[in-house]
Amino acid sequence: NSGQAINDIAGKDLAVRNDDKAQQVKAIDKLNEKSGLFILSASATNQSAYEMGRYSQGLLTYSLLKAIKQQPDILDQGKYLDVSRWFNAAKETVSDLAKESGARQEPQIVSNTNFNIGLVDDEVIAKIVLPEEKPLFAASNFQNSDEKADGDDLDISKLINLQLNEMAARGSDSKIVYIMATNSPEAFTLGGRYDVKGNQVTIRVSIKKNNETKYRFEEKGAKDKLGELANLVVTKASNWTDTNK
Repeated sequence: NSGQAINDIAGKDLAVRNDDKAQQVKAIDKLNEKSGLFILSASATNQSAYEMGRYSQGLLTYSLLKAIKQQPDILDQGKYLDVSRWFNAAKETVSDLAKESGARQEPQIVSNTNFNIGLVDDEVIAKIVLPEEKPLFAASNFQNSDEKADGDDLDISKLINLQLNEMAARGSDSKIVYIMATNSPEAFTLGGRYDVKGNQVTIRVSIKKNNETKYRFEEKGAKDKLGELANLVVTKASNWTDTNK
C-alpha cells in the first residue's frame, strides 16, 4: 500500500495542516527546491506489493534490476541512468508480470523533473545477477478415455494439481511455481487422457506451453495408489521443464 505515501505528500490539504505529516511535506519541498523530486512506490494505495516465488524477490526489485541489465534504452547517451526512463520501465514490467500471475500491482510515480542518477558501465551490468526464473505451471486437465466414464472420474487433475502445489510450496528449494489461474503465455500446463484396466492406470501426459505441445510421456500406476502416480507425473514434468525452460 505504499502508494498512500504519494497521496499524503501530494495531497492539497496537507499544505495547511500543522502536524508531523505536514512538516514532512515541507521538508521534502525544501529538498525539491534544491535537487528535484522523484518518487516511486511499489504499488497503489489499495494494492499489495508482491514477492513472486518465480523470481525469488519482490517484483519491483526484480524489475528495477532487469531494466538496468537488459534495457539499454533507459540510459542517457548510452551510459547515464535516467531516473524517469528507469522507473517507468520498471513500472511497466511490474504491471505486466503481476497480470500474468493473476494479480494486480501498479507502481506509482510522482515527479516534477528528471535527472540522471548514476553511471552504468559494463562493470555495473556484470554485477547484476538476475534470479533464474522457475518454470510456471497452471492448473491441469485430465480425462478418462473411457466414453462411459464421467470425465475425470478418478480426479486425476485434482491429485496432480495438489502435487504441483505441494512442490511449489517448498520455498527456495522448489523447482517450480504453481498458480492455478494465470494468463501468462509462459505457463506450462499438464493434460491428457488415462486408461483404467483393473487396478492399473496408464496416464498419457502432454506438457503444453501457450497451447503448443512441448513434450509427451506416459506413466503407469495402481488405481489404489493414485497419489503416488500423480507424484510420478509431476516429478517427471518438473524435471523436464527444469532443463527445457
